Amino acid sequence: MIIDEIALSMHRGLTPKTAVHLLEIFGTAAAVYGATRRDLTDVAGLRYDLAREIVEKKFHTQAETELRLCRKKSVGPIGVSCPYYPRLLRETCDHPIVLYTWGNTTALQTDMLAVVGTRKISQYGTAVCEKLIGGLADLKSGLTIVSGLAYGVDSAAHRAALAYGLPTVAVLGNKLPRVYPASHTMLADKIIESGGAIISEMHSGAYEGRTNFIARNRIIAGMSRGTLIVESPEKGGSMITAEMAFGYDRAVMAVPGRITDENSGGTNRIIRLMKAVAVCKATDIVNELGLKSAIALQNKSSEEPIGNINTGDPVLDLIIDSMDGVTADHISDRTGMSASEVLAKLFTLEMEAKVRKLPGGRYVKI
Repeated sequence: MIIDEIALSMHRGLTPKTAVHLLEIFGTAAAVYGATRRDLTDVAGLRYDLAREIVEKKFHTQAETELRLCRKKSVGPIGVSCPYYPRLLRETCDHPIVLYTWGNTTALQTDMLAVVGTRKISQYGTAVCEKLIGGLADLKSGLTIVSGLAYGVDSAAHRAALAYGLPTVAVLGNKLPRVYPASHTMLADKIIESGGAIISEMHSGAYEGRTNFIARNRIIAGMSRGTLIVESPEKGGSMITAEMAFGYDRAVMAVPGRITDENSGGTNRIIRLMKAVAVCKATDIVNELGLKSAIALQNKSSEEPIGNINTGDPVLDLIIDSMDGVTADHISDRTGMSASEVLAKLFTLEMEAKVRKLPGGRYVKI
């Protein structure tokens, strides 16, 4: 029930990770509030004061007030049990219990790509956003562009998505209905008008501070299949987002830049550390994410039919024909080859740019 989920998100001593832990143990927010204090302390390991707050339903009155306020301001709260809650975000260990939304919640059910970077974007960074996002539109990738509505790369990504007809979602680090920065209010309106959404995890009584933007970054990384860093110095919010995406085992990509540019320090570094794949064109993104429709369109003009790549090596051909986003173990089972043989052949195919490894150890044809 949404009231229980809102109330659970209001306990100040309850971190998102601990709230998720409670849901894993008891199943639902309603079941958490139906638990005894002993269950909460002995089974779930909660502090006594937090367990008492939950048993007493300390924040249910505020949650009811919050729901009325949301309806008055046309803000839609989505609890983690709601089918509109982003599927990939739900898989993370510290997801918000409630998201507050404006706009089209079905946009949250699409495949999403986070595009982030420095607030001090250069002309190069703006051109990169337009080229890559425009290329994703041409490839009919089906991706929704996610960013944080901030100055720089964030707003450039949202604007490029709007210009090329891709849906876009903005994740805010402040409470709705306020838009921050205020100068991006018109941009937020255009996002909603185009079928996108504005979301935040913050209820009306939440404290707003700088740390909220770091918490916001985990939502951007967690709800997206991959995160692309366009321009970034070695330290900054986009590097934190990249680390979070890497920790969630999501695809991390970065646009390389000149070694003399400060804004290329972060992107070049994570590429060098092999934490990110270098991206120079839209097809690099669809290949890294394993987007079949876009890959098929990319190869439509190829002389060879899709799915019939002839390497000249019958063993390699057998592996390619066996693959459709599966793991090396699955390929081994299908072909009868040993795991070591499969991995060696897969490495060869990667070097020949015939296959690509995705997060989770899955492989797809290129």
